Amino acid sequence: MSKGDADGAVDLYTRALEALREVGGVFARKCLFARPLNKGLVTPPVCVDAHPPGADSDAAATLYANRAQAQLRRQCWERALSDSKAALRLQPGKAKAWHRLALAHLHLRHFTDAVRACRAGQRVLDTAGDRSATFRELLNQVSTTAALHGDMAEAFNGRILHVRSAGEDAWMCQIAPPSPEDEDSELLLSDRPTSMLAGQDLDVWAGTAAFHPDGALQVARAEAAAALARRRSVGDKALSFRCVQDAMAAARDGDRIVLLAGHHNAAGTPICVDKRVLITCAGAFGEVTMEQRSNCPLMRITAAAVIQNLSMELCGFRECLLFEGDARNTAVVQDCSVRCSGSHAIVVAGAAQPTLRRLDVAAQAAGVLTLERSSPILHTCTFDECGAQCIRACDASKPMLDACVIQKAKAEGVVAMDQAAVHLTRCRVTSNAGPGIDVSAHGAVTCVQCHIVRNAGGIFLWDAASARLEDCHIDGGIHHAILADGASACVHASACVIVGDVLSTRPESIASVAKEEHGNTRRRALPASLPPEDGPFKFVADRYTRKQ
Repeated sequence: MSKGDADGAVDLYTRALEALREVGGVFARKCLFARPLNKGLVTPPVCVDAHPPGADSDAAATLYANRAQAQLRRQCWERALSDSKAALRLQPGKAKAWHRLALAHLHLRHFTDAVRACRAGQRVLDTAGDRSATFRELLNQVSTTAALHGDMAEAFNGRILHVRSAGEDAWMCQIAPPSPEDEDSELLLSDRPTSMLAGQDLDVWAGTAAFHPDGALQVARAEAAAALARRRSVGDKALSFRCVQDAMAAARDGDRIVLLAGHHNAAGTPICVDKRVLITCAGAFGEVTMEQRSNCPLMRITAAAVIQNLSMELCGFRECLLFEGDARNTAVVQDCSVRCSGSHAIVVAGAAQPTLRRLDVAAQAAGVLTLERSSPILHTCTFDECGAQCIRACDASKPMLDACVIQKAKAEGVVAMDQAAVHLTRCRVTSNAGPGIDVSAHGAVTCVQCHIVRNAGGIFLWDAASARLEDCHIDGGIHHAILADGASACVHASACVIVGDVLSTRPESIASVAKEEHGNTRRRALPASLPPEDGPFKFVADRYTRKQ
């Protein structure tokens, strides 16, 4: 299977299992899950040929687990599920089998079972003293995928952490005023004494004070009794905090941070979202506003968190949301409004792969700026009246946009530069002051079923840029529908409707546009002209911008 032959691997493991059965003389068919594998993990019974626990059970479990991996490579999720269960029936402490069981459940969208399998596998690693983060990373993936499918009940079933509104003080960059609830939260979060907070016998903890001078034991027992009474009076109520930063500091993976109705302020420091938490609001969208009035991001997101139903705004010269980290950062931001009065609304850097869904974005600069090797996914987002481009892709980033509306930018709608590659599907790029799409250097753009209309030009390519257009409607208006000006700029179009002139310094670079066999339709329009050197086309000598 190391050579990629998953089918051959499945056949090899199947023959090995048959040989093992023959050697052991075991041909009985039995129901593997007559009893649950793990407390709380309920799975439907699946009957397969299996070995009963015995001398060959370890070898058989390894073969089943390896065949499950091969089935995952073949995308045969049900068979991978069955083989993983067979391996665990023979050897419940096999971590790899738990991992493959969780993956199979994930692909089948059995999110509750996937979460439970991850937790069971993590317990196996903890028991063995293994510090690897395999299951934590998989649980992050399960949680964000479940969020995209609206099934987060099991992924975020930890504690509930409430954040109170700052009220009128929010406009003065203040956090919520102190409250008696803070004392309850401090008690619930206290590590002293751990056994007492778990409800164990008071003498177990108080006995640790026996080495103190006379009377210390009685004092310790009295303190423990009073603390336990207080803990029981608090019960399982939600924790309460004055600001989101305090809630994040106290949160654990799987917790929910709920912002109560009203105004919230980050008080001049970024909210570092570095745990797998759900950040949401209590009530309907619009009842909670969250803002930052300083020159630092509102949120710096480095973990696979889920943020939803918030209205966020930054008044300053930094981005509102900053995504950083490697490819494990698969955070989800959905059903939010993101505003920035002085810079970009959203910046995605590193190799982060966040999913932005159903966002309403506006900014003084770019709506979304992608950098380095990031590859964000934007679905059903609306970009309106950005001061620069709605989407600016730089370096080697690869943003993917689906069903987005990109409109009314004061410059281009979408810009790809350096080695960036932008993929747009079912998007509408309209009413922008510059060209709908502008690609330069070695950038590339792919448009499928897109409408690019009523901009100052359709698609402009420079240098060694390239564009691939499929089933698109492109209208350049009074300017060119397609302009390719570069030593190796090229366009490949198929099944497109192109309204307006097509101009290139090299006729062969736009040859596919005119070929009837590609299914393109050309329509005449008003004589095209280059846009005037004004507005987004005005030259400004600034070393930090792309227009030189």
